[in-house]
Amino acid sequence: MGKATVKIKDLAPGAVFDTGIEGVKAQIMEHFATGETLLVTAAPIGFRPFTVRPFTFREPSDENAKPNNFAFASLRNDLNNDFLDALVDGGVIPYERISDTAWDLSDHQGGPGYGSVTCKVGMLTEPQVRKYFDAGLLKIEDWEWTITPYAGNAYYARSVCTDGSLYYSYAYLGRRGVRPALVVDSDICLSLEPDEVDLSDSVLLREYSSKRLVEEVLRRIAAGEEDTADDDGDEW
Repeated sequence: MGKATVKIKDLAPGAVFDTGIEGVKAQIMEHFATGETLLVTAAPIGFRPFTVRPFTFREPSDENAKPNNFAFASLRNDLNNDFLDALVDGGVIPYERISDTAWDLSDHQGGPGYGSVTCKVGMLTEPQVRKYFDAGLLKIEDWEWTITPYAGNAYYARSVCTDGSLYYSYAYLGRRGVRPALVVDSDICLSLEPDEVDLSDSVLLREYSSKRLVEEVLRRIAAGEEDTADDDGDEW
């Protein structure tokens, strides 16, 4: 059996696919009504400090050039150069179909932090980590960075542990996992092996007419059947 051609928007959150970079898979986190999809790598691509602070004999002229500000972090530079180049060279996700995204740099207490920074590749915020970890979509096997700065101390950036708990680490000392995140065009077509195709519920239900769906609901009500669907709607 040959490969199947599937659009990213037809895959279920949690589905993974090869990026074209050896050993690196992308995982779908969420589809948006804008026709875009949030992807992360299925595992960190490496472990390193949030930012490598350069040697300097004077303070930076920009007051926002803090160690925990992703806008100035070495991770931002690495992700949007080396990693992005490798991703595009992989031939699966074209450069022009990766969105320029405003990544939220609010602090961990919900304060303004550093506002936002616009670039193609970022990392998940603390609220996103909580959301996707609680939904069972995000598997954390070691400490990882979030993009979120710690409130009240420019040396600390927020990180997440294997149990989903959030803590803080020295931005230029701590070595944490780096999990890139990016927003892409949901209409990108993928060529997948049949056993890699994990379709979303909405796609699976397309084969049924509205009449057939209503008839099934009424049949279940008449038969007194209990709804066996879980909270995420994985069962119809």
